[in-house]
Amino acid sequence: MNIWKYNLHLRVNEGDIMKKKIICLGDSLTQGYNIDYGKSWPEILSKKFNVINKGISGDTTIGMLSRYSKDVLEEKPSHIIVMGGTNDLYFNWPINQVLSNIVTMTRQSKYNDIQMIIGLPPISYNRENPIELYLDGEKHSLLLDDYREKLKTLCEFEGHSYIDFNEGLSRYHFFEDGLHPTEEGHNIMALNVLKILDNLIGSN
Repeated sequence: MNIWKYNLHLRVNEGDIMKKKIICLGDSLTQGYNIDYGKSWPEILSKKFNVINKGISGDTTIGMLSRYSKDVLEEKPSHIIVMGGTNDLYFNWPINQVLSNIVTMTRQSKYNDIQMIIGLPPISYNRENPIELYLDGEKHSLLLDDYREKLKTLCEFEGHSYIDFNEGLSRYHFFEDGLHPTEEGHNIMALNVLKILDNLIGSN
C-alpha cells in the first residue's frame, strides 16, 4: 500500500510543507517495531513532510519527558506528535500520572511555541495472552481502553489537536502479539496523521 499514489485532495501545498518541521515522539508504536526501515508511519510521512522519527521501543511517557529537551527543543520543530502511555500501563502506573506527563509536555510545547498533537494509541488485541511484565493481557487492554478515553477527554477539554491512531485498524493490522501494527497498519496510521496535518497546516 502506497498512500501517495492516491489522489488525496490535500489542501496543504509544497510551500507550506517546506516551512514546517515535525517531531514524532513516542515508543515502539512510533519507532516501528518489527517494521523495515522507512515503513513506519513517521517515515512514510517523511517522503512528503519534514518529519523526524524520535520513537524509542519500550519508552514510557517519563522517558519522553526526560529526553524532551534534546529530542524536541534542540530540533526547533514547528509541530510535535506525541504518542505514549502503552508501556506505562504495562507497569500498572496510574493513568492520572501518565496523563500528567502528557500535560507537562503540552505545557513545554506551548511555552516554546511548538504546536503539539496528541496521539491516542491503538487498542490492544492481546486480551488472551500473558504479558511478561506486570499485567496479564486482559487487564492491560482494559487499562489502555480507559486511558484512551481519558486522554481524548483531556484533549477536548483543553483544546488540543489529537489523532486517534486506532481509526481504521482491525486485528488483521497487528502482528501476532496484538500490540504492534504491521506494515499495512502503519500505512493506515500515516493516513490518520495526514488528515490532521492537512487540516492544521493547510488551513494556516
